[in-house]
Amino acid sequence: MSKIQYKPTSKQHRLYEIFNDKETYQVLVGGGAGSGKSYSVCAIIAMLCMQKDGIRLGLARKNYTTLKKT
Repeated sequence: MSKIQYKPTSKQHRLYEIFNDKETYQVLVGGGAGSGKSYSVCAIIAMLCMQKDGIRLGLARKNYTTLKKT
């Protein structure tokens, strides 16, 4: 199994806990530019996907250059 090198901040760790909460069905993430929102959500999704065999994942952004930057 692959490993993700990810050391979350306390807020990012709380976001991970919320993603694993069975009662939560919607999550909104806010913060300033460069605060790690995109990275955190992508890392959490990747970690959750690695726990399931055969799952496929797509990630999209409005512009390709924006996707590459984040």
